[in-house]
Amino acid sequence: MVDIENVMKLGDSIELFGFNATDSKSMVILKKMIGNYTRGFTDKSTTFEKLILSLDMKDNSDFELKGEAFDNGQSHVSSIQGNNLFVGVGDVLKGLESSLIK
Repeated sequence: MVDIENVMKLGDSIELFGFNATDSKSMVILKKMIGNYTRGFTDKSTTFEKLILSLDMKDNSDFELKGEAFDNGQSHVSSIQGNNLFVGVGDVLKGLESSLIK
């Protein structure tokens, strides 16, 4: 079940789950990264629908991040485990980008 209170929406096509505990300074950077990649997705595909990123924080600074992009009714998935959120978000978005442009 999806926790509606845990959802952060950026426009109509971006949903972030689990990012509520991320500090505001980091969120400014992450929103810019995510927005720039999403703009690239929509520029390269007229059928791009939505991007969903789900963050699951583990002990210390470890996390699991899952990304899912919907394009023309198809789901594209990328995920990573790590301890640097900026690198993790970048890697997941790069994985989705490579899957979308195939």
